[in-house]
Amino acid sequence: MRFFSQFPKVNYKIGNDATDTSLVDIYRHVDVNKTLIDDLTSYIYYNIEDGERPDALSFKLYDSPEYHWTFFIINEGLKNGLDGWPRSYNEQQDYIEKKYDHCSVLEFFPVQTLANDNITYENYFDDIIFDDKNVILKNDDSKETATIVKYDSGRLQVWINDISGPSFLSNTASSYTIDSTLSGKARDDWLTNQMLPFVEKYHPIIYNTLITDEQIVTDNILPYIRGSRDDSSEEPVYSNDFVSGEINDGDWLLPTDFDASSAEAFANDTAISLLDTIYLPQIKFTTTRSWLKSYNAPYEYYDSNNEYVTAYDMLTNAPDTNDYNTYYQAEEASNESKTRIRVLRDSDVEAFAEYYKELINE
Repeated sequence: MRFFSQFPKVNYKIGNDATDTSLVDIYRHVDVNKTLIDDLTSYIYYNIEDGERPDALSFKLYDSPEYHWTFFIINEGLKNGLDGWPRSYNEQQDYIEKKYDHCSVLEFFPVQTLANDNITYENYFDDIIFDDKNVILKNDDSKETATIVKYDSGRLQVWINDISGPSFLSNTASSYTIDSTLSGKARDDWLTNQMLPFVEKYHPIIYNTLITDEQIVTDNILPYIRGSRDDSSEEPVYSNDFVSGEINDGDWLLPTDFDASSAEAFANDTAISLLDTIYLPQIKFTTTRSWLKSYNAPYEYYDSNNEYVTAYDMLTNAPDTNDYNTYYQAEEASNESKTRIRVLRDSDVEAFAEYYKELINE
C-alpha cells in the first residue's frame, strides 16, 4: 500500500483558477504509537545492515517494497525521514569528509592572569565574532596565516581553514596573533567595536598600557595645540584658541585646518592606531596541540571510569591527554545508533496499514 494513497484529498483553488483542484492533504498526521504500536506483540527489533535501504528492507520483511513507510511512522528517530536512516559505510565516509575535511583545529587552553586584584583569562577567543571570515591567525614563527571559522568555547578549540603554508600548524609550543584582512574604515570599525572591548576584558594589562599611551597624546599633544584642558565639565574645555599655522613638534606635523573637533578625532584615532600597530601584535595565543583534519580533534573527554569530563577540567590536570573521543568516532557512534529500529511483524503490517488509513481519514 503506497503511503500517500491512504491520505484524504481536499479541494484547493490554485492561482486565479475558478475551479477547485483536488490535492492530497499531506499535512495530515496521526500518532499511532499510542494505539497499535504500544502493543509489544505487534513489533520486533531489527538491525539494519550496511547499505540496506527502506524499500529493500520492506521487501525482505513483507515481500513488498510498499510498506517501507511504516518504519518512519513507528520509530521516533525516523520522524524526519531519511535523515534518520543510517548511512552506508561509503555514504558515512563521504558525509564526514564533506562536513569536516575543509577545517583544521587548534586547542587553546585559557591562562589565568592576575590584574588589578582580579583574575582574568587570556588565551581565550570569547566575544570575537568570526561570521565575516575576515579574522585570521598568524603564526609567530612562520608568519603563515589561516582564516578563523569559529571558536568552540566548550572544547577550547579554534577551527580554521585557508591555511597559507605547511608550517602554520604545530604540535609543539607555538604562539599566534590575531588580525583581520579588512582595511580602511572597515578595519578601524573592527578594531573599535570588537578588538578594543576584547582587549579591555581579557587583556587588562595591555589595555591599561594602551590607555596610558593614549593619555600621553591627550595630555601632551592636545594641550600644546589648544592650551590647558579642563576635564571637569561634561565636554572638554580648552583655555585658549588655536593659533593658525603649521605646527611641527618632533614627529608630529599638524595641518593648518586642525581645530578642536579634529583634535578630538586625532586623539581617538591615535588609540586605534596604537592598538593596530603596537598592542594587538603583543597579544599571543599559545598552544601545544593541533589537528590537520578536524574530525580527529577531541569531541568529548572522559575519565578512567568512562565518565564525561569537560575540556577545561581534563586539560587542567592532563594537558596532553589522549582520553577523548574524536568527532569521527562520535559521528560513527551516532550513525551506528540508528541501525536498531522497530519493525512490524509480518502478520500485523497489513492490519496496521489499514488502521493507519482509517485514522488519517478521520
